[in-house]
Amino acid sequence: MTKRQIIEKLGLVPLEIEGGYFREVYRSSTPVEIRGEAGKKSAYAASTSIYYLLGSTDVSKMHSVRFDETWHFYASSDTGVFIELIVVSPSGEGKRVKLGARLELGQVPQFTVPAGHWMGAQIASAEGAEHLDCNGAWALCGATVAPSFEYSDFAAGNAAEIAKLCPELADSILKLG
Repeated sequence: MTKRQIIEKLGLVPLEIEGGYFREVYRSSTPVEIRGEAGKKSAYAASTSIYYLLGSTDVSKMHSVRFDETWHFYASSDTGVFIELIVVSPSGEGKRVKLGARLELGQVPQFTVPAGHWMGAQIASAEGAEHLDCNGAWALCGATVAPSFEYSDFAAGNAAEIAKLCPELADSILKLG
């Protein structure tokens, strides 16, 4: 399938605040109450999940969310394509995660980004970057947030500041924006 076919089949739309394409596919009907600053209560759903698609020219810009976010790998345009997830803790510890189906190459099918950590992603290929551009490469994953993702809990990252915080991953962070 092509990226366009996946977008149409799953009813995905552009994710303007981050990049890529998405659709919320689940929002729990179970409510939870969270205490925030000064004891203020906020209503959340127990969890939410989305489909999320990245193509060869798409990136998930550096961002963070209030609660843990678990990424799940579903499929890609071919077996060499995976998602490269960059994660940076508030103290500057960086991690490069290969999210994919090829365990023998160090890929993992699922990874949880802790609450408040910076994250960003793009697709990569075991065969190299040229492989992505030539073949209309894409990767489909999902993300689950519990309690629910709410747009008010999304923080867009300043790539230059995050790169200073984590210099060993600065090139990748700046590329993601």
